[in-house]
Amino acid sequence: MAEQVHALRVVGRSGVLAWRKLPVSQLPGRIRRKAGRHVAAGRDHLIHSVVAPRAEGTAAVVRYAMVLGGHNLNLHAWLPPETPADATVELMVGNGTRHFSVPARLSAAPGGRPSVTASALLGKQVGGLPVTGGRWSLVLRVTAPGGVTEERRLIGAGETPTLTGPSAALAACPVSGMSMQTGISPSGRLKLVVSEPPARAEVVRVVRRFAGLQLDFRPPGPRGRLEATDGKQVVKLSTEPVPGSPELLRSTLPLADLHAVHQGSNWGFRWVGESGRKYWLRRRPDDLRSVRVMLNTGVKLVITDRKGRLHYVTQRHTIRGIYRLSFSPVPGPAAPGQQSISTATTGSLT
Repeated sequence: MAEQVHALRVVGRSGVLAWRKLPVSQLPGRIRRKAGRHVAAGRDHLIHSVVAPRAEGTAAVVRYAMVLGGHNLNLHAWLPPETPADATVELMVGNGTRHFSVPARLSAAPGGRPSVTASALLGKQVGGLPVTGGRWSLVLRVTAPGGVTEERRLIGAGETPTLTGPSAALAACPVSGMSMQTGISPSGRLKLVVSEPPARAEVVRVVRRFAGLQLDFRPPGPRGRLEATDGKQVVKLSTEPVPGSPELLRSTLPLADLHAVHQGSNWGFRWVGESGRKYWLRRRPDDLRSVRVMLNTGVKLVITDRKGRLHYVTQRHTIRGIYRLSFSPVPGPAAPGQQSISTATTGSLT
């Protein structure tokens, strides 16, 4: 009997090790999504039926929690009924080694239950809490008038719905690029998940100059090269530091040279790092909140090729924010009895 139990344990451990070594990315997307829905449903049922009722008198129940604007944490929760009305409440944000506190406001909910609201600015780039990538715990510190201090867990009653409109939660902070989102742990506790900004080459500004278009961008690393490509040909471009902004690089795009390579091409621009990894030049995700407006901001410019013919230069951004250039000939004089309509304008992009 002992040998059979030992054999079962060995088989079980081998199966667990094999499952842990299996990359999740190798599983079909349909299976991953289905498993994720089952896990979320089971977690929500556990929180609603077991965790929240048992924590009713010892923890704070989260009514609303979300990071707005990419870096502003907003919290509303109910405290246990016995909480003194004149107590001092603080929101504690910690990751095990670093802890920060933010004052919270205590009031009475419509039913008379103590209610607390708190708002915390996140990220040292915006003058807020210097949080870094990782998981951060959120608890409330309640100090009674007599000086007795207690920490109240924040128990979430499910995920906060995603908002729409001008106060919608952004995917990332528009200043630091970090992603900050609230979530619920398997035990039902509220948490803050912070992800460092992904490496990307970001377009800062595009200005019309006599020699072409002046493109200022922020590369993902100090070393590398800038290339223009239409999917077939690759043209190497020169760069130089931007005066007063050493983290930015500037390149004057040779429009006539790009047009001469292939007249009907759509040109994209990418930064190639030391390791050979390629980064498309693109706008920040925050710049693409209004996709329709962003895609229609391209201003047509007119250039002359080496044979004296006029061509439009159209600038645009794809839905992913990638910066593109395309060329098209300017229509010639209209034939007798016909009209030639031109909608081109000249100007600059900032």
